[in-house]
Amino acid sequence: MKLLYFVLICLIAISDNAISSNTENLSETKEEPSFEGAIEGDDNYIIIYFNKEVNYSQFKHSERSNVSKIMLNNEEKNLEGQLTIPLGSGLEVYFSGIINSFGEFFYSSVDSNVQYIISVDFSNFNSSNLQDTTRLFYYCSSLKSIDFSNSDFSKLTQINGMFQGLKSLESVTFPENLSNLQSAKNTFSGCSSLKSIDFSNCNLTSLTYINEMFSSCISLESVSFPDSLTNVEDMHGIFSGCSSLKSIDLSNIGLSKTRLMYNMFDSCSKLESVIFPKSGSQSLSNIDKIFKGCSSLTSIDLSMFTLSDDTKMDGFINACNSLVAIDFPIFNLKAKEFINRYQSSKEVFHFKYLNISGFSGES
Repeated sequence: MKLLYFVLICLIAISDNAISSNTENLSETKEEPSFEGAIEGDDNYIIIYFNKEVNYSQFKHSERSNVSKIMLNNEEKNLEGQLTIPLGSGLEVYFSGIINSFGEFFYSSVDSNVQYIISVDFSNFNSSNLQDTTRLFYYCSSLKSIDFSNSDFSKLTQINGMFQGLKSLESVTFPENLSNLQSAKNTFSGCSSLKSIDFSNCNLTSLTYINEMFSSCISLESVSFPDSLTNVEDMHGIFSGCSSLKSIDLSNIGLSKTRLMYNMFDSCSKLESVIFPKSGSQSLSNIDKIFKGCSSLTSIDLSMFTLSDDTKMDGFINACNSLVAIDFPIFNLKAKEFINRYQSSKEVFHFKYLNISGFSGES
């Protein structure tokens, strides 16, 4: 009986030690240091899909991309080894931390095979510290659609050329919070299959540069901007070469700070209607060729803008063969001086309606 009692005491002591040891281990785990922005485990990754079987010798990556490993069909692959990706299989690319800059990532990673990328899944990618996606999809000519609706772009400042030249791109969805976005130069330039894009629910309060944003988007028919777009300074060439664009309504945005609008609608041959906001910029410095080649445009109202003698406006309505009415902006220039400037171009003398009441000085 004493022996049995002794054994029970020993078992209880061993059990207490085990519990104590487990408790200590749990405590150590909770107090383990973590680095701000670090992604633990396999939580931070993208999946790349190709439209054909691709082969290459190594997955290239720069130090800034923090690529930690790649997986194919649930098997980790050597970053430096030969790799064949079968059609229909997704290449999982894992990152060791949150990414700041993602410029030209795909082009620099998979070389010429970038042209066969048909889609990229960002649903498991941590973008909370992402600031720059300049030319992110450079040469991804087969990419048809991309969905960032669940991404955190709250720190994103630049998307210059992000989709430039993607001739197959048809659809892009952005998240609502783009409040720190400052520059979107050439973002969709050359996206010849893109028909429409909607930013109406996005916060674009910091967006300043949108020059050539949609240039040469020959299929573009519709663009929606939000009321929060109020700080644009440069929008030259934004719709140049958009030969399918018939109308554009900009009445809800703010253009009071805009300086450059040259080539804005250059070669928009089907454009019939442009609506500007009621209050325009008083510091426009260049509207050269703003409506050049808009052969379907019948009337223009620029009365909300203020121009000066220094404002460049050469060829601003060149080849607008259907234009019969124009409301000029407030113009700190005498009408006689304006006519003398353009008397050889024959650009302003075929109108049925010509409102120059905004001109200063004698007529």
